[in-house]
Amino acid sequence: MGRHNAAPDYNDEWTRRPTARWLVATQGGVVHPTHGDLGSAPMFSGTVSYPTPDLIWTGGGRTEWCETKGKSVFAPNRAGRPETGYDLARHHDYIKAEQASGFPVRVVFWHRQDNLVLMQYISVLRRVGRENPRAGYGRGGMFYVDRAHLIVIGAYDRMLAAYGQDVVVPAEWKPVVISPPDPPATPPQLDLFRRRR
Repeated sequence: MGRHNAAPDYNDEWTRRPTARWLVATQGGVVHPTHGDLGSAPMFSGTVSYPTPDLIWTGGGRTEWCETKGKSVFAPNRAGRPETGYDLARHHDYIKAEQASGFPVRVVFWHRQDNLVLMQYISVLRRVGRENPRAGYGRGGMFYVDRAHLIVIGAYDRMLAAYGQDVVVPAEWKPVVISPPDPPATPPQLDLFRRRR
C-alpha cells in the first residue's frame, strides 16, 4: 500500500463556487471571493504580502475566511490512517491571515472519489495536524490532517448537485494515483518516501 500517493490531479478553482453557495444557503450572509482572477492566489497586503484563503464570508455579525481544497482520495499515513493534506506554505499563510485579521479560517475539502465534503477550522488543524517539510512533490512541504479530525458536511455528489449547478469539472479530469509497491524492509534511518521525483 503506497503512502500519500494521490498526486494533485485537478485544481481547487471549481470548488469555490459550490462552497460559497453552501455557506450562504446554510448560514446566510454573503460570500466574496478574495481575488478576481481564478488562476492566481488571493493576496493579503500589509507590511508583508502573502496569499489568503479563497473566500470571505460575512453574516450574523461574524466574518470568516474560507479556503477550498479539491482532492481525489484520502491517502493512508504510516499508521494506515486516512489523511488529506495541502501545501505547507499555504497552511502558514492561512495562519498569518487569521492572526492579522482576527477572522477564523475554515478549510473545506472536496474529496471526489471518497464522495465526501469535509471541513475544519485552522485553529483545530494546527493542534491535530502534522507538518512534513520534506513532502509535497518539491513544493516546500505538506501539511497533513487525519480524517478523524474533520467534520463531514455532506456527500460530494449531493453537495455538487445542490450547490454547483453551473460548475463544470474539466472533461480531461482523470484521477491520477501514483502507487509505488510496498517498500522492502529497510533500516529505520533510511526513509524511502522522503523525496519522490
